[in-house]
Amino acid sequence: MPRTLDETVDWDPEEETVFVKNRRFAEVIGRSRSWVCKAAKEDYLVDGMPLARWKVEDRYGRTRGFDVPESIWDGLMRSHRYNR
Repeated sequence: MPRTLDETVDWDPEEETVFVKNRRFAEVIGRSRSWVCKAAKEDYLVDGMPLARWKVEDRYGRTRGFDVPESIWDGLMRSHRYNR
């Protein structure tokens, strides 16, 4: 599937997901935890990833983590290991 004009990461909404806590997700993508939470809240794209669509909130509306599609998480982890 080709990339869209706005550079949003392509992913299948039916794909299995991996729950990733805020701290771990921020570490892997190289951003601060507060910035990641703000990006999810404000519906920003982070490196083309639609965090607002993946976020998992607690009953008070605070972002606790993200249900990231497995293929995206695998790619992020490979990139994180490579860049260390």
